[in-house]
Amino acid sequence: MKTPYSLTFPIRWADVDPNRHVRHTAYGDYATHVRVSFMTERGFPVEKWVELGIGPVVLTEQIDYLKEVALGEKICIDLTLAGISKSRKRFRLRHQIYKEDGSLAVRIHMMFGWIDLHQRKMITPDAAHPVTQVFQQLETTEDFGEF
Repeated sequence: MKTPYSLTFPIRWADVDPNRHVRHTAYGDYATHVRVSFMTERGFPVEKWVELGIGPVVLTEQIDYLKEVALGEKICIDLTLAGISKSRKRFRLRHQIYKEDGSLAVRIHMMFGWIDLHQRKMITPDAAHPVTQVFQQLETTEDFGEF
């Protein structure tokens, strides 16, 4: 079953830049936490990655900044599946970051995959692989597509 997934975070002092809004790299840190939490809660924790000898890799990342987020605010970050390659080697993921009032503040588009940590090459997981199984549990975006 595909289910929505999101986490809420308070903005910390360490996440604010000299302009008094969330620094750009903090958004990536929050998004990474959301992805790892999702996989852990769905039965695919870091320990399983180690056992399989694989690791996650971000291939591309684009961030759209729509509204400022400041110290003391809370944000809610969701995770959705925007696409998957025919080989299942690459996944398009999307994070949307909402302010407490529900307005969309940031959108992160990314291409994501997994590498074999011994061969240092991308893996091509089949339908039964835990990578495929965990990402199939994500809610898909309206523009989801195979590529």
